[in-house]
Amino acid sequence: MTDAPGQLSELQLEDVQLPAAAQAAIGQLTGLTSLVLDQAHPAAAVLSQPLPCLRKLRLHRKNMPERELQAVLRPSGLTELSLAALNWLGGADLMVCLLRPCTPGEQHPAGLQPVALEIEFLRQMPSLPRLLSAVLSPAVCLRSLALEGSFMPAAAAWVGCTQLQQLTALTLDCGFFGPDNWRQSLPALLQQASSLLELSLIGRPGRSNLGTLPPDLAAYCGLTRLVLRDMMLMDLPEGPYLQDLESLDLFGNELPHLPPSLTAATSLTHLSLTGNCFLHMILPDVACLLALPRLRLLTAAGVVHDWGQQKNERSSVAAPSTVYRTAVKPFKPAAAAPARRRRSLRPRAALSVDQQPPAATTRDRSHETDVVIIGSGIGGLCCAALLARYGFSVTVLESHYHAGGAAHSFEVQGYSFDAGPSFFAGLSGPPGSSKTNPLKLVLDAVGESVECVTYKKWIVYQPNGRSFECVCDAEAYAENIRREGGEEAYRQWKELERLMQPLQEGAAMLPAAALRADPGIALTAGRFGPGLLKAGLVAGQLTGPFSALVDKVVTNPWLRSFLDLECFILSGMTAKDTICAEMAFMFGERHSGETTIDYPVGGSKAIVEALVRGIEKHGGRVLLRSHVEQVLVEGGRAAGVRLRGSGGSGGRPEIVRAKRAVVSNASVWDTMRLLPQGAVSDDYRKECTATPRTGSFVHLHLGIDATGLPADLECHHLLPNEWGNFEAPQNVINVSIPTVFDPSLAPPGKHLIHAYTAGNEPYELWEGVKRGTPEYAALKEERSQCLWAALEKIIPDVRIRAELALVGTPLTHERFLRRYKGTYGPAISAADSSFPGPGTLLPGLLRCGDSCAPGIGVPAAAASGMIAANTLAPVWSHWQLLDALGL
Repeated sequence: MTDAPGQLSELQLEDVQLPAAAQAAIGQLTGLTSLVLDQAHPAAAVLSQPLPCLRKLRLHRKNMPERELQAVLRPSGLTELSLAALNWLGGADLMVCLLRPCTPGEQHPAGLQPVALEIEFLRQMPSLPRLLSAVLSPAVCLRSLALEGSFMPAAAAWVGCTQLQQLTALTLDCGFFGPDNWRQSLPALLQQASSLLELSLIGRPGRSNLGTLPPDLAAYCGLTRLVLRDMMLMDLPEGPYLQDLESLDLFGNELPHLPPSLTAATSLTHLSLTGNCFLHMILPDVACLLALPRLRLLTAAGVVHDWGQQKNERSSVAAPSTVYRTAVKPFKPAAAAPARRRRSLRPRAALSVDQQPPAATTRDRSHETDVVIIGSGIGGLCCAALLARYGFSVTVLESHYHAGGAAHSFEVQGYSFDAGPSFFAGLSGPPGSSKTNPLKLVLDAVGESVECVTYKKWIVYQPNGRSFECVCDAEAYAENIRREGGEEAYRQWKELERLMQPLQEGAAMLPAAALRADPGIALTAGRFGPGLLKAGLVAGQLTGPFSALVDKVVTNPWLRSFLDLECFILSGMTAKDTICAEMAFMFGERHSGETTIDYPVGGSKAIVEALVRGIEKHGGRVLLRSHVEQVLVEGGRAAGVRLRGSGGSGGRPEIVRAKRAVVSNASVWDTMRLLPQGAVSDDYRKECTATPRTGSFVHLHLGIDATGLPADLECHHLLPNEWGNFEAPQNVINVSIPTVFDPSLAPPGKHLIHAYTAGNEPYELWEGVKRGTPEYAALKEERSQCLWAALEKIIPDVRIRAELALVGTPLTHERFLRRYKGTYGPAISAADSSFPGPGTLLPGLLRCGDSCAPGIGVPAAAASGMIAANTLAPVWSHWQLLDALGL
C-alpha cells in the first residue's frame, strides 16, 4: 500500500457491513489492483463501480445473491480470481473458482496474459460456456483449466467453449461420474481443446469405471503428460497418444499385467504404476521397460513382482509391503506441470489386497457352459460345487483375484489374514458326521474336507467390566446365564429351551439339502415322511421372528439383551427381526452335544480352496479377475453374461453363454445393476433395490509381538460397548486371534489379530470420501479407535506390540467385495417379511447368497447355494445325492 488513499493498491475487508459512504470511497480508489471481500457486504455495490486497475479479486460469501455474482462474473481485466459461493445461481451448493496467472515468464504470441482457471462444484454444474465467458476477459488466454467436483458437465456443455482452444493443460477431477458420462463428454471436450500437452483424468475408485480408454483419447496427438488415476483401467490400448508422452501416471487402476502398448511410448521418462494392486510384474516386463530409451523413473508401490519368473508363469508371490520404487536410470525431471491445488494422494494399503494376485488373464474368456455363476462367495461356490457334482458344466466368474468373497484371505508381511468370517461350527469330523450343516454337507458331496482345530468357547466382555465364557455345551451355557443373569434369567432360559425343542427337531428333520424351489420338493422333502409332518407343524414359527418365542417367556432384561446379542452376531439384526429358523439351527448345533466350534487350519481360505477343488474335480471352473458387466437377456430370458474386456481379448467384449441358467451370487442391489433396462419390470426392480440393508464394517488387522502373552489366550472375543441397542454404530465388536490355534498364519513369535465392528458401521459416514486422501486417512484413524480400545481389554499393551496395522472400511468392502454400500447384507425383518427364494422374475436367472433364504451368515449362504443348485437339477439326481449323503 501507499500512504495516499487515492493511490491505494491493495484492500482487504473481512466480516464488515459497508455503509454507502464506504462503498463510494472504494469506488474512488482508481489505482486499486487487489481486493479481498471476505464476508463483506454488500459486495455487489462495490463491484458495480468502475475499478479499472483491478487485477486480483478474492470474494467469499455465504448465501451470495445472484446480483453479486453478476457483478463479478462479467468481462473485466481480472487475471487472478478466488471466488467461493454457497447457494448460488445454477443450483450449485458450493462453487470454488480460482483464476491465476500461469507460470511466470510464459508469454503468448498475441501479447495476452496466460492464465489458469480452477473450478470446483459439489452438486449441479451450471452452464460451462456462460461461466467461462463471464470470468475470462478478452485480455487473457486460458492455458490451464482444472474442473473438480462430483458432476462433470455433459457433452453439450462443451460445444462453443472457444476459451478451450488455447488450452495446454486440462484436469478433470470428477470422481462420481460413471463411464457413460466420461465417454459422452471426452470426445466433445478433446475436439474443443485441440492443443493439449497435459491431460489429467482423476476418478473415484468403484465409480469412474472406464475399463479402457475411449477411442477419441487414444487417437489424440501431442500429449506429453497423461494422468489416469483411479479410473479402473484394465488395459491401455495402442494409439497416437503414446507417441510423445514423457510422463504417464496410472495410479490406482486395475491393470492385470504390464500393457504391451507401452513399447510405443519411446519418449517416456516417468512411469507410475503405483496402486495397481492386481498388477503382477515378471522379468520380461522389466526387460520391456528397460527397452524404453528415455525412461528415467519407475514407481510401483505395492505391485507384485517376481524377477525369476518368465511369461505365463505369473503365480502367487508375496510382494514387499513398503513402497517399491525403482530408479531404472538416473532421473532427469520432466517439465513441471502448472501449479494447482492437489489432494494428497498416496499408495494405499487396502484391506483385501494381499499383493499375491494369480495369473493374469491372457486369453479370451468367451465360451459356452451350462450354468454361469456370478461371484464366488460361499453361496456361489456351494452352488457351483453341487452343480458340478450333478454333472453340469459350470463356470464361476469372480471379479477379485481371490475366490471366496468375504471369506477370502490375504497376506501381508508374512501374516495371513481372514478378510471376513472366522467363526465356524460343525466342519470337522468324517463324511456323514453332520446331517444339518449345509457347508459340511456340500463338502461331503464333492469329496472334500477341511482340517480344523476344534474348541469349545468364546469370551464375552460386558460393559460393567465383567466377562464370562460362552461354552458350546447346553448345560455349561445355561450355568453361565445363571451366573450372569441370576436365577430368574436361568429359569426363563430353560423355559425358552423347552419352547425351542420342537423347532430344533422340525428344522433338523428337513435339512437344507432336501430343499428346492420347484414342485419337485414334494418328492425330495416327502422322503422324510414323519419328519416333514413335524417340520410342517412348526413351519409358521420357524419363518417368524425369534422374538415371538422370546416374548412368551423372557422378561429378564439381561437375558433379553443377551438373546438380542446372539441374534445380532448371527444375522445383523436383533430378535425382533431375526428369522426363528436360524436360531433353531444354532440351538440345535449347540445342544446336540456333538458339535464343536472349528477353526480351519490355514484360515477361511482353506474352506474356499476345498470348495474350488470340489468344483474343479467335477469338471467346473473358477475364473478370477473376470468382472461381469451385464447379464445378457435374449428372447426374454437370461442367456449369459458380458465380461469387462481384458488384454487377452484386445478390449473386445467377452461373452460367456449359459445354456441352462445364470445364478447371481451378488447382492440383490448389485444383481439389479447387472440387468439391462427392460429385463424385468420397473416395479420389480424398484422392489428389489428398495430392500433394506444392514450396516457395514470397520476392520483392524494387526500383526503384533507375542512375547510374554499368556499361553492360554483365547481366540474369539465379543465386546459390546452397551448392553443393549446392539444395532447402534460401533456398539458390538468382534475379535479373533486365530494364531492361538494356527501359528503358521504369522511369523514366528507373532500373533495375528482381526477386530471388526459387527455390521454396524454406517456407510453414510464414508459416502463421498475419496480413498487415498488425508480426509480418508483421518476418518480411518477416528473410526478404528473403538477397535483399539476393545483390544486393550484383552491385551492392554496392544498398541505398543503392534508391528503391522491395516484398517478396512465400508469403501474397502464396496470396492473389493463389490458389495452395495459395503453392506453386511439385507435387513429383511422376519416380523413382516421373509427372504426370497432363488427364483427371479427373469426366466433363466436365479440367485444365491445372503440376499436369499435362509438369510445372512455362512450356514445360510451355503444353504442358499444348495437350494439354487437343487432347483436346477433333475429330481432323480437330487434324490440320488440325498442317498449319497445318507439323508
